[in-house]
Amino acid sequence: MTVGVDSRGLGRSGQQGSAPGNTVTVNETLSLDPGENVIEVVAYNAKGVIASLPAVVKVIREGGQSVARPRLHVVTVGVNEYWDGRLQLKYAVADAKAVGDALRKAGEPLYEAVDVTTLQDEDVTVAKLDNLFAELGKKVRSRDVFVFFLAGHGKTVDGRYYFLPQDFRYDGEDSIVSRGVGQDRWQEWLARIPARKSILLYDTCESGSLTGPRTAERGLERVAALDRLTRAMGRTVLTASTDDAPAPEGYRGHGVFTYALLDAFGRADANRDGLIYVTQLAGYVVREVPELSFQAFKKHQVAEMKIVGSDFPLAHQRTVLSDAEAASTAIPAKPTHVVIAPVEVRQTADSAAPVVMQLSQGQQVVLIESANGWMLIAREGRKLGYVEEKAKALIRLQ
Repeated sequence: MTVGVDSRGLGRSGQQGSAPGNTVTVNETLSLDPGENVIEVVAYNAKGVIASLPAVVKVIREGGQSVARPRLHVVTVGVNEYWDGRLQLKYAVADAKAVGDALRKAGEPLYEAVDVTTLQDEDVTVAKLDNLFAELGKKVRSRDVFVFFLAGHGKTVDGRYYFLPQDFRYDGEDSIVSRGVGQDRWQEWLARIPARKSILLYDTCESGSLTGPRTAERGLERVAALDRLTRAMGRTVLTASTDDAPAPEGYRGHGVFTYALLDAFGRADANRDGLIYVTQLAGYVVREVPELSFQAFKKHQVAEMKIVGSDFPLAHQRTVLSDAEAASTAIPAKPTHVVIAPVEVRQTADSAAPVVMQLSQGQQVVLIESANGWMLIAREGRKLGYVEEKAKALIRLQ
């Protein structure tokens, strides 16, 4: 996890004006956990795309584990009313408020305290975001949990992600790089947050109306941008960057990504321990977003996740969507198949996807669909995940 950034140029050893063995001393105050702490320093080239191997030092802090419960710090940001009229959105502000409320309700039993801050519309500027992260850096502790949710317009340029603040003014693609909030700024801000456990949620639609369609390029660029963003910050990132059409229309009063996220608080507890873990939340959103978007708009919106560090419980299971917001299409409760051999259930239809649970012989499930060698299954009205057909672990009930 990135906990400090220094942008001073070092120069190449032996370069003109730089003596061999030239060094730079970097001072950074770090909060150490009990036990072994691994500290790394990495140097990047000027463009921030090539990294050195890390220099590593291990520091052991003596003493027992802290018994105090962590606090949950939540920041949600949403922009509907952009200065540029071409960028207006309908649901970003409502989504930001809904996610903050959901985490407050679902998190209260788990944490010492839940602190939620929401910025909307005219408050979403670079200066105000900078002030907010500076204040958070003073009160967030290393043992706390930090969640950041962002809804508005984003843009990917040359494999790098940029968020467009409310006062953004477009005058060519260069303005996206110069006036958007890019990876370097996010890295600087988030480095101020010492919380070891954190998750970043980006529900930003591509502002294609500004620069024209480049669908194929955008898809590849978004994947590269997510990889770079995750590596730069060392935190779990879950994102669903879309073209223009689905986000403004929304799904049951929310963006598709946010709807799936809110629904997950009530449905993602696959092992039924009453807790929603980060991997369960992410896996549920990744499964549901393509299905919901195709159901509503006949177009697959694809969510991406990059999990960093160990899994942890984010909140208690709690239904936060109202009856009016909840999906009307119910999963049949009556089982269709029985398990005849132990089998692993995965988050997505991919043999490399994380395992969410293991079914044992005799358990009964509902087969929702079967495609490309995978079966999507459910139980008691809740989707569980995917089972590989070649495992031959399920047979139809007579």
